[in-house]
Amino acid sequence: MFDKETIDSNIIFCTRCELSELVCNDNTLPQLGFGKLVSKESSKNDIMIVGLNPSRNRYEGLRYPFAGGEYFKNDRSGYKFLNIFKELGVFDRCYIANLVKCSTKDNKVKKKNMLDCFDHLINEMKYCNPRVILAVGSQVDDFLRTNYISAEKIYHPSYCFSYHGIKEQDYKDSIKNILKLKGIL
Repeated sequence: MFDKETIDSNIIFCTRCELSELVCNDNTLPQLGFGKLVSKESSKNDIMIVGLNPSRNRYEGLRYPFAGGEYFKNDRSGYKFLNIFKELGVFDRCYIANLVKCSTKDNKVKKKNMLDCFDHLINEMKYCNPRVILAVGSQVDDFLRTNYISAEKIYHPSYCFSYHGIKEQDYKDSIKNILKLKGIL
């Protein structure tokens, strides 16, 4: 069993695939917002939110998934997404991770990269032992199901907030319903 510091270190110093060679994934650079993202831990990790990978657009201060919105309110999707969990009163119970820990050149993730990073995610799952895993988007959900990980699929926040594929209230309600069914709310 790993502790959070060991998990983060294994992610930061991982060189399993070509993505670690991209400048934006270099954790030795002094600029904030560069490097592989580590997960956001909470006081109680009942909910594990798993996104696909860090955006190729890097923000100063970005250290964990979806946090770009915390620093820059013009990143509507990330900011509004995290606020849903704050409004539901469970943000401090969310462990937020990405399936792939590195950014890509074109924001497209290959199955090989998912497989290369999979043991990082498994170690995080063992560490936080969540009551529910929320798979953000179809690609994450499909990969987890293919690998026998039980998760609840939710829409990617950009589908709701940027592309208006689902109404904001319906999106909030769908997340709320999942958390109620899992006994978290």
